[in-house]
Amino acid sequence: MKIRQSFLTETYYSHMHEFLTADTSKLEKAELTADSIEQADSLRAMLMADNEFFSWVLSYTAGKRLSDLSSQFESVVLAYERYQKAQGLFQRDSLISPLGLENLEDYERSLQLISIAILIGRLDLFERLVNIIDPSYRSEDALYEEIVGKIQPGRANLEEWYHDQPYRTLLDAIDAEDKQSAANLLSQYCKIWYPAFKSCPWHNSHLSMTSTEGTYFGYWAFEAGAVTYLYGIDDSQINHMVYPKDLVAYARNKKEQDGSQLKVYAGEPCPRSGYWFCSAKQNSLQYFKQGVIMPTFPESKWGATIWYWSRDS
Repeated sequence: MKIRQSFLTETYYSHMHEFLTADTSKLEKAELTADSIEQADSLRAMLMADNEFFSWVLSYTAGKRLSDLSSQFESVVLAYERYQKAQGLFQRDSLISPLGLENLEDYERSLQLISIAILIGRLDLFERLVNIIDPSYRSEDALYEEIVGKIQPGRANLEEWYHDQPYRTLLDAIDAEDKQSAANLLSQYCKIWYPAFKSCPWHNSHLSMTSTEGTYFGYWAFEAGAVTYLYGIDDSQINHMVYPKDLVAYARNKKEQDGSQLKVYAGEPCPRSGYWFCSAKQNSLQYFKQGVIMPTFPESKWGATIWYWSRDS
């Protein structure tokens, strides 16, 4: 593995990966102190989701192959779906989002999650993540809508967002009048990204890590990569530590390989056997054989039903 950030060593990765795996196993059986069973289950699910996310980011930072990370990310999404369900039972609100966009750390986590799904080409996982964020926060934040809207057309066009710093600069990159301005703003965003999170617990975590223990998993502006990929921004001069450049290149290469098979309209024959999903219906991922007519959902609010390619198996 080729380590992607210099703070991390193979020894640290090995020990922390084992710790996160063992901690998740312990949490499954642990009796947590809480006022109710539902609250304990919600806390357990939150901690397990954190572990799955940290493990994925740690693996990316350590240099694990992107093809392997694509498969591993499904466990992260499943953990957040379980967290949403547990939180819903505790709060008696089945549509509650497990991550609140009002909180800066949770907001960044939400953007990181959907951005990773986009960049690894797992639009089925992207859809599942949007399904647990949308019920509470659809049409409330400009940057979230700008990212999701490139995959799901018809999203809201907003001039409001929850957190001005550092995200205004990334929004400016999206709205830039020319390619050079967009590239310059992207570079600026990468420079201001890390200092903007000085209030978050993970900030400067590399300073307290030992050779085998710590809370450092990697510092990554995955949302910058997603915006670059989705909006065609030139990142050839971007080499900042927090920018996931190889992940953006992976997304671009995957898009070229998928080519015209990436999407198909309802009523047209399926161009390739495999799993497809659409934004018109929740939990729509299903297998279609080549030549089968793709179904439509006339009751949907999305307009024309478009099916997106997910994977072979």
